[in-house]
Amino acid sequence: GMRRNPSETLEVEIHRGYQISYYRGEDSQDLELAGYEADMGDMIWQRPELVEPGFRATSREYHTPQGYIDILGKDREGNLTILELKSRKAGVQAVKQLRRYLDCFSDHKGHVRGVLVAPSATDDALELLEEQGMEFKALEPPRELGTDKVVTLENFFGRSSSE
Repeated sequence: GMRRNPSETLEVEIHRGYQISYYRGEDSQDLELAGYEADMGDMIWQRPELVEPGFRATSREYHTPQGYIDILGKDREGNLTILELKSRKAGVQAVKQLRRYLDCFSDHKGHVRGVLVAPSATDDALELLEEQGMEFKALEPPRELGTDKVVTLENFFGRSSSE
């Protein structure tokens, strides 16, 4: 099988076969996907208090010279707050990306906060966040499935199973 976004391919190598059989399966059910960064962004956009009480999300995919900030907002004191979202355990690269976003606002007059939002982070990432004066918020991506996230297997394989 193959997933196109994010790019992922599964290859199976059979070294010895004891029985070979053939079955032409049909895709009779829909496959629903959840738990991606976009789902986290949707969840925070709808319920910004999950980040912290008083947080207000003001922009998604905010363009900077260093890339797109997942969510830009303000905390309860009015400080500009940059959220970098990861749907899985965050590492040092995520912290470095957040730092690059913060550097884009070096001429901002007020305090700018950087918050890495992920289910967990590596020890190295947490240490670097602390050294850089940035923060971590543990938050799981939504796992519930929504009707707008439905795809069939033919989307994955690029063809109908009845061909």
